[in-house]
Amino acid sequence: MDREEKAKYYNWLQKEYQLIENEIMRVPKLTVEEQSKNVNMVEYSPQNQQRVNTLQQKLNKIATETEGLF
Repeated sequence: MDREEKAKYYNWLQKEYQLIENEIMRVPKLTVEEQSKNVNMVEYSPQNQQRVNTLQQKLNKIATETEGLF
């Protein structure tokens, strides 16, 4: 991959990263009252936590891919 292709790929990866971060921010969190009822102080319902975990894995893959470009 030449320099220009790497630059385009890097930009695309950064856009994807931002989209996923935005998606994570849109995942509904539990209310403070609901969070305080749980001993572990979780922020998300089990379903939403799974969704956040999956999105975090995608972010980690993008970060690893980005590091591999340099």
